[in-house]
Amino acid sequence: MIRYFNNSRVGFGGGRVEESTAKEARYDLNRLREEIHSIILNSEVDPSFSWTRPAAAGGDDMEIDLIEDLFNIDQFDIGPSNVLGIIDKTIGQYNSNRKSAFIRTLNPFFYIGVALDTISDLPFIVIGLFGFNREKIRTSAIGRPIKAILYLTTIIAALLAILHFSGFLEPGSRYISKLLGLIREINLVFDPDSVK
Repeated sequence: MIRYFNNSRVGFGGGRVEESTAKEARYDLNRLREEIHSIILNSEVDPSFSWTRPAAAGGDDMEIDLIEDLFNIDQFDIGPSNVLGIIDKTIGQYNSNRKSAFIRTLNPFFYIGVALDTISDLPFIVIGLFGFNREKIRTSAIGRPIKAILYLTTIIAALLAILHFSGFLEPGSRYISKLLGLIREINLVFDPDSVK
């Protein structure tokens, strides 16, 4: 990225004039951009930049993703230092998280959590395939409870599957049934009118 910005400059029309070294760097960046974007998002660093249109153009606020729109930032008067700042924050986040990351690598529950999270994200992934903003829908007031319900449903289904394959599902369900019957009988003793 530094190689690209050091070997290109802003032209008169707002686009960048690229030297041959910048063109090579642009090619490399285009091939790596999705991976870089994913790495930044996984570090929980927000690569977006809030930009306001000029008053003559409506003055609306926009969120610009500095990685996705890397080669268009000059149109918004955003300097390369903002992009490099996002990358530096991400590197800092990963460096400070190195010990925890090593522990997570050895922890099987981390991978179970990732699998459960991915399964509960499937509806939002499908929504994203239809062209909607997946992240916005997932973090909306409706999306958060849906995500929580899907997550809990996945956990319950996983626990029931584990109980079934280990042979404890039927004895466990008989035990719960007996326990509920006992609770009902106790309730009848203390309040005979509660159950008709």
